[in-house]
Amino acid sequence: MVVRDAVALTPSEIAEGQALTTRAQDSDPPNAVAGRERAIQDMLLQKQQRALQAYQAALKAKVPITIRRELL
Repeated sequence: MVVRDAVALTPSEIAEGQALTTRAQDSDPPNAVAGRERAIQDMLLQKQQRALQAYQAALKAKVPITIRRELL
């Protein structure tokens, strides 16, 4: 969907994600890189989901809803 594709992490959000994973995974360097990438992907997915929910809420607020009894 266009809304999800239009969302990207800012450099400060990426730095925040890297800082969080660095604190959590300081003992195992090979897995730290994979964990850092996974954390950034998770942050991006969460941001995309929030954007999509906001878009859906805006559409629901703008679109007039008509209920036809004969179609129920």
